[in-house]
Amino acid sequence: MVKQKFIIDGEVFNASIWNDHDIFIAECPELNLHAQGKSIKIARVNLIETTRMFLQKEITK
Repeated sequence: MVKQKFIIDGEVFNASIWNDHDIFIAECPELNLHAQGKSIKIARVNLIETTRMFLQKEITK
């Protein structure tokens, strides 16, 4: 498992990324969000995009 941090609009989030057979799963535990990809990098990028969309949706509520 790889643990990393990422920043969106000055807010720091944690990312845990692990391999599940032929896919990587990325999780942001603070928001209970998940994404996946064929590499650690792609899973992380997808998690950041998922987090951005989630936060944008929360702002517009």
